[in-house]
Amino acid sequence: MATADYPFTNFNDFIGALATYFSTEFYMKTYPKFGEVLDEEDTHKDFMMNIVKELYDPEDSTQFSEYIHTFVNHLHRYDIELSLLFLNIVRFYQEKSKEDGFELIYNSKFLLDPEYDLSDLSSSDATFKDEIANYHVRGLVINTLLSNGILSLSDFSSYNGQPIDWNSFEHIDIYDYVEQNGERTDYTDEMRFTFLRMYIYMFSGD
Repeated sequence: MATADYPFTNFNDFIGALATYFSTEFYMKTYPKFGEVLDEEDTHKDFMMNIVKELYDPEDSTQFSEYIHTFVNHLHRYDIELSLLFLNIVRFYQEKSKEDGFELIYNSKFLLDPEYDLSDLSSSDATFKDEIANYHVRGLVINTLLSNGILSLSDFSSYNGQPIDWNSFEHIDIYDYVEQNGERTDYTDEMRFTFLRMYIYMFSGD
């Protein structure tokens, strides 16, 4: 079955294209029409935002969380234009939730879950550097959700029943920390949160 290309007529087709666009520079092989149109646009952000608005459905309560999942799961690079796209999506859905009377519900635990299963790291041979490869994107997403009131700090006060003391990571030299622990395959939640904290605070400007 052929992949549905631009113009997108339903939300799931666009999410698939967005995920591919985030994941690889060769997205045009899968979505040639989408890639052709993007090449003609001055800013991808504005063009994609128009598609977000066109495909918005107040009856689909999963759309907002699907955008968050797509950014976190597929965007493995920092891009100022894409960070602004995410901010615009958040603010658009905030406005629509007020207009159309629905609540933006999102499970914050997903943003703290490891990409690799810490209980069985040997099966994936994942290193600490592999795990934190896109934590800058997670930090951006978390900070955007916090600063726009979608989530609060209390949503990140514990993980799997254990409290998180974010301040305890404050004085760690993160670059030295990664240098020392980058190749480890026995990393812990605390190690992951140490790194994530840097990006959350970096994007806050504090």
